[in-house]
Amino acid sequence: AQKQEKLNQIVDTILNMSPKASSLVLSQMDDLFAAQVMKRLSAEKLAKILNLMDPKKSSHLAQIMVQSPM
Repeated sequence: AQKQEKLNQIVDTILNMSPKASSLVLSQMDDLFAAQVMKRLSAEKLAKILNLMDPKKSSHLAQIMVQSPM
């Protein structure tokens, strides 16, 4: 429950950040955790963030998003 609460706080923070800042923060997070956060974003916000990330990193995180349960 506490992990879920922290995840919700991170999602709220990312939603209030610019796509550029979000992409930098998500790129530095643990990949699995970043993917969990990204799954909770709107397609529009996620597209803007992924567009600003390094292509290898964004494709890796997108693959984790598809493969991980949640």
